[in-house]
Amino acid sequence: MHNQKIKNKMTIKCREIDLKNNLVGIQLDIHKNGSRRKKMLDIRLIKNPKTPMEREINRERKETIKKIIATIELDDIYSDNLLQKGYETEKDFFEYCQEFIERKAPFSETRAYHSMLLKLKSFTNKKKLPCSEITENFLISFKDYLNGNLNGSSPFNYFKKFKRVLKEATIAKHFKSNPAAQFRNSKGISTEKDILTLDEILTLSGTECSNLNVYRAFLFSCLTGLRFCDIKVLKWNNISNDDVLSIVQLKTKEKLVMPLHSNAIKLLREKKTDKSLVFN
Repeated sequence: MHNQKIKNKMTIKCREIDLKNNLVGIQLDIHKNGSRRKKMLDIRLIKNPKTPMEREINRERKETIKKIIATIELDDIYSDNLLQKGYETEKDFFEYCQEFIERKAPFSETRAYHSMLLKLKSFTNKKKLPCSEITENFLISFKDYLNGNLNGSSPFNYFKKFKRVLKEATIAKHFKSNPAAQFRNSKGISTEKDILTLDEILTLSGTECSNLNVYRAFLFSCLTGLRFCDIKVLKWNNISNDDVLSIVQLKTKEKLVMPLHSNAIKLLREKKTDKSLVFN
C-alpha cells in the first residue's frame, strides 16, 4: 500500500504485520509535523489468498482501510480549520476546570467545584481529558456515575456545575458547540439520607464532649436544621432580640427565617458583638 498525503503535511503509511493462521494485521503510522503515532486497525487481511472468495474479502477490506485513512485525514483537516478560527478543542478540560475555579467560580462555591472536578477525574481515571472527548455519550455516562455514587441532590448539583464549566469552555472556543446545550439535568430519584432519631439526639445531648463549642453547635444544628456551612458562619446579627433566626443559606441561596425553640436558645451563650460568630 502507498503513502497518502494531504495539504496539512500529514502522512499515513500502512504497515502489514504477519500474524498466525495466514493472516496479516494492519498498523497505520501517522506522521505530522515531526510527530508519529501508531494506530492498529481491527482488520485482518488474508496473507496468501487462494480462492476467489478470499481475494474478494481482501479487496473489500482494503477498500475499508482506504476509507478509514480518508476519515482520519478529513478529521485532521477539520481540526486544523477549527484551530485557524481560534478553536482549541484539544485543551485539557481538567486544566480548564481549575482555571475556571480560580478565575470565575463564586468563592462560596469553590469547594463544590473542586469536589465536582475530583469526581470527574475519578470517573475518567485519566490524567488529562481533551475537550474533544466530551460528547453526548460521555455526558450520559458521567451523569449515571454521579447518580450511582452520590446521594440526595449531590448528583444534580455536581452536574449543574459541570454544565456551567462546559458553557464557559464553549465561549472560550474549546468546543465548536456546547455538548450539554440540549442535555437535561434531571434530579431523578434521590437515595434517602440517614438521619438521627429523637432518641439518638437525646443520647448525644447527654454524652460528654471535650469541645463544648462543637457540642453546642451540633445540637443547635439538630434543633434548627441548619447545615454545617451555615452554622460555621452564623453571627449574632442573624438572631434578633426576640429570638428569631434569619439567614441566607449558603448552599441554596434561599433566605431562612424561623423562631428558635427554647432548647435551641439554651445552647446559645451570652451575646457578643453583632458581627462576632455565635459558635467559634
